[in-house]
Amino acid sequence: MDYQLCKKLKDAGFPQEDNGNIFYCNRDLPDSNNKGSKSCIKVPTLSELIQECGATRIAPNLNTKEQKLAEHYFRLGIGDEWYAEYKFYESVVINKATALPIIGWGITPEIAVANLYLELNK
Repeated sequence: MDYQLCKKLKDAGFPQEDNGNIFYCNRDLPDSNNKGSKSCIKVPTLSELIQECGATRIAPNLNTKEQKLAEHYFRLGIGDEWYAEYKFYESVVINKATALPIIGWGITPEIAVANLYLELNK
């Protein structure tokens, strides 16, 4: 994953905790030796990206009763390019054909899921 995509993830709120990750750090800034600093940007793993997109992600605009009726799914696949897809249905009785997916595309699974995260956090 390149610096620009990692920066977009950070700007969109992707967690920056160090779990043994690789970081892009600006060596020209005084705090660049600290991976948790504002001058360093995390390169997340595929597992972290999938976890943050969340197959169990709950739409914040639903009340508790509606959340219990909600159905979610996450899918990662490849066609001409990798894609990560997330669908959310506000009720299991809604016709599933009417739920539009949110999709992230990329040349690697990591990039596809990173782009999905950005779409989910617009």
